[in-house]
Amino acid sequence: MLQKIKKRRQPTINYYKYIRISSKHIDEYLNKSQIIYIESYKSYSWIYLDDDSKTLSCKTIGYYQELFSNSCIVSSKNILI
Repeated sequence: MLQKIKKRRQPTINYYKYIRISSKHIDEYLNKSQIIYIESYKSYSWIYLDDDSKTLSCKTIGYYQELFSNSCIVSSKNILI
């Protein structure tokens, strides 16, 4: 006898709390509250986290400036806090 197995949907990620970082064909979800600052590096961005780690993103700093427009400070041309 065959049984029908219901596929459960994966829980939806809260996009207001998390941000998706794409780098080297890998997507990673980071909690926005973990981000200390973002630094421009050519056409990429280094994202520095509160656990003293950093991750490289394929997005430019302008993308993050628009994304965090109501909650960031532009320290210089290439750093968002």
